[in-house]
Amino acid sequence: MPSGYFIIKQFVGEHTCGDASLSYSSSHSTSSFVGRLVSEDMRSDESKRPVEIMKDMKKDYGVEITYRRAWMAVKKARAHVYGDYMESFKELSWFVGAFRASNPDSMCVLERHDSEHFKRMFLGFAACKYGFTFCRPILFVDGTFLKSTHNGCLLSACAKDGNQGLYPLCLAVIDSENYENWYWFMEQLNDFLEDGRVLVFVSDRHDGLLQAVKQIFPSSPHSHCLVHLKENLKKRFGGLDNSKKKYLVNLFNDTLDNEHWCHAYFPGKRYGELSSNLVECFNNWIKKERSLPITLLFDKIRLKIMEQMSARRSASMKWKGVICPIMEKKFKGLFNVSKTWAISRSSDDLYEVWCDPSVSVNIASRSCSCGEWQINSFPCAHAFCALKRGGGGGGGGGEFE
Repeated sequence: MPSGYFIIKQFVGEHTCGDASLSYSSSHSTSSFVGRLVSEDMRSDESKRPVEIMKDMKKDYGVEITYRRAWMAVKKARAHVYGDYMESFKELSWFVGAFRASNPDSMCVLERHDSEHFKRMFLGFAACKYGFTFCRPILFVDGTFLKSTHNGCLLSACAKDGNQGLYPLCLAVIDSENYENWYWFMEQLNDFLEDGRVLVFVSDRHDGLLQAVKQIFPSSPHSHCLVHLKENLKKRFGGLDNSKKKYLVNLFNDTLDNEHWCHAYFPGKRYGELSSNLVECFNNWIKKERSLPITLLFDKIRLKIMEQMSARRSASMKWKGVICPIMEKKFKGLFNVSKTWAISRSSDDLYEVWCDPSVSVNIASRSCSCGEWQINSFPCAHAFCALKRGGGGGGGGGEFE
């Protein structure tokens, strides 16, 4: 038998160490040891939390570990699988060079406080920019925190595609969410898009963001997210009695400019979008990636966008209609609402729709006296009825047949 080996000839499975040896904890379950055990699980689930590690160790090995030991194990496992978080910042110069070489029409901007300390980085893909030219000119912007020991924030701008799906456009990692960084992000966004259309922005009411949009995009209408407004009102004034609600309404109207939230005063087209929930969906979509080292964070998001585009391209090949399925479903709903109505034709483009109450529809100006077509930039039920029964306007006939 080779030296260095031994043979167990008899095993006695009775403990003789006394009660002192009976413990659910173990001195051998160090953070390094636990980190090696869970590294493979970490590879398939980047968002593995210390609490989950504690439960897994108890379930699989019958060993109890402290939260701090589990937290250190997660940190070491991530460093083993994805690389060290601090070292990833040193790789950014290489990452930017490789990105620009492989994506020459895309945009990547890296700024540092000095030669060693990271400040912020912007990333925009040429494919996303090209696709945005076929989307409605409305952008949803927001910031979210990164899940790391070094904090940081991720800013993003998203749109909706023709089928009302999430369409990420660009993103940036910054040290903190403030006016300076929002101004810088809007500058990069403006240089990246080179879009001649007037953009509409939808966001929360972060002071730095509001100022930055106003200065970089002075002609762009800016809509405040009504969901955030509602939640802020409930949070601050939720317990008011009825006698003070009138005061609250007057305070709301005096404090907030109507042009930023009210349909009647909004100067641009919001296409029926009243909240920034879309970009909240993006933040949740990249929830796992937000805990990764910065180079891997950008690369994982790139892969997700690429796979999303590929999946949607494959799905669209199976569409049977002329328009996107979500919009087709909307038209079917309009048809069900309007199928009992009648119309009277005044000219090729002007109709009166007999419903309750009756309204007038002008196909040429894309307007209805109910106001919904103008507000949403999408035909209302009255307009659909006129288009369907009147032959599409202008004598063109049958666009919706």
